[in-house]
Amino acid sequence: MIIYLSNRVSSKILFTIKPKKMTKKIAMLLIVCLLSGSIFAQKVTKDENGNYIAAVSKRGGQPKETGKTYTDKQGKVYPVYTNDKGRLFCIKVSKKTGKEYRYYLIEN
Repeated sequence: MIIYLSNRVSSKILFTIKPKKMTKKIAMLLIVCLLSGSIFAQKVTKDENGNYIAAVSKRGGQPKETGKTYTDKQGKVYPVYTNDKGRLFCIKVSKKTGKEYRYYLIEN
C-alpha cells in the first residue's frame, strides 16, 4: 500500500507499508489503545442499591498538628504538622497564586 500526499504542485510519497507489516502495525496500535484506556480507568465500587460510587483515594491523608511551631527568616510563626509517614511540615500560602502548599521541614 502506498499513501500519497496530494498537492497542487506535485504528489509525494509519504511512506509505504507492506501488507504483512501493516497487520502487525495495526494489531500493535490496537493493543496500545486498549491498554492506555485501561490504565486511566476510574476505580468504582457498587453499593447495596446497585449504584456505582467512585473509590476514595487515600493519598495525602489528614495532617496531624504536633503542637510545635516553625519560625521563618521573616519572623512568621507557623504551626507544625506531621503526615501519615511522620514527616514534619508547615502550611504556607504562595505569594503569586495565593494557594496553600506544604513546606516540608528537615531536622538536623
